[in-house]
Amino acid sequence: MGTSFLRKALVVEDDPMTRSLLGSLLVVASFEVRTCASAREAMAEFERFDPDVLVVDIQLAERPTGAQLAAALAESAPHLAIVVVSHYPSPQAAGLRQPLPERAAFVNKDQVTSASVLLDAIESALDDARAPVVRPSAPEGRIADLTPVQLEVLRMIAIGLSNAEIARRRGVAKRTAEESVQRVYTALGIGTGGDGERNARVEAARVYVSAFGMPVDDEGPDA
Repeated sequence: MGTSFLRKALVVEDDPMTRSLLGSLLVVASFEVRTCASAREAMAEFERFDPDVLVVDIQLAERPTGAQLAAALAESAPHLAIVVVSHYPSPQAAGLRQPLPERAAFVNKDQVTSASVLLDAIESALDDARAPVVRPSAPEGRIADLTPVQLEVLRMIAIGLSNAEIARRRGVAKRTAEESVQRVYTALGIGTGGDGERNARVEAARVYVSAFGMPVDDEGPDA
């Protein structure tokens, strides 16, 4: 009996060993996988393959870069889940001229010590890609920018949960939860300057309470 694939993943990585490793991890997780070494090759393969997930290196040996490929496909294929991988510790450290697509998950290659790290990021990206994002014209409609997954993360912030607890309740890696929290801040236009993360969490909680009232912690001691 042949293998039954539930989802399709396109891996774009110019290093042959890393490309093979990422592809193998996804095959074991029951993805049908196609791999490419360049963005140009990936664009052609994308049309033929119609993947559910794009896993792409942020920098590629040939232009366009992985970041540019992610931006182009995010625009043309809103259903596509995007996971960007890099040896850089963050997208900002890569010196990108434009930000990554808002719904893209970011994974440091050095942290991919098991399949679960990559799969957590993919599941987070799939969750964000499944729901369309509504873009309101009025500034007061900022909260409508959030996908259902991001709205749930915002509710957890408003309850006062730490990133570690958000990760536990969502069943994802802590790094994935941290990236989800940052995407919420970006969608709401909340910066992390000044007093940083603490003030950003307070502002995010205020936005939630203003829109929906004080949230109830269903898993709290009184639940």
